[in-house]
Amino acid sequence: MELRDKFIIKALLGTVLGMIIGIIMWLIYGGSLSGADRTQFIVHLIGSALLGFIAMGSSVVYEIESWGILRPTVLHYILCMVTFYIDATLLGWFSGDSILIAILIMTVIYAIIWVCESLYWKKTIESVNEQLRNLDKKTV
Repeated sequence: MELRDKFIIKALLGTVLGMIIGIIMWLIYGGSLSGADRTQFIVHLIGSALLGFIAMGSSVVYEIESWGILRPTVLHYILCMVTFYIDATLLGWFSGDSILIAILIMTVIYAIIWVCESLYWKKTIESVNEQLRNLDKKTV
């Protein structure tokens, strides 16, 4: 499957997931669908869909094997954080400095994911290399 096709599938899935999460968050935080709240709900839903679209769609950068793990992680982080910041600011998801706390928490989570992924792939590559060495010894 081509990268473009993967992007389309992931972006559409992200849009749907973003909308589902947006609906759940709307209901948890007491939003209603009456009168003026209906317009706010639709705007909130569009913002959630956009965030899901960008987050999932841009994850195709991890498919570019020649980039390693750091480059796609940084690019994906930047795309997600910029989208999140714009959405959260325009839609009033946070008040005051709480958006900075949210971004800090998300940054820490990204760092943890990156370290875990790096360690996992390092171990996997070492295991594959060991298997190749053992296979090479058997054929000699």
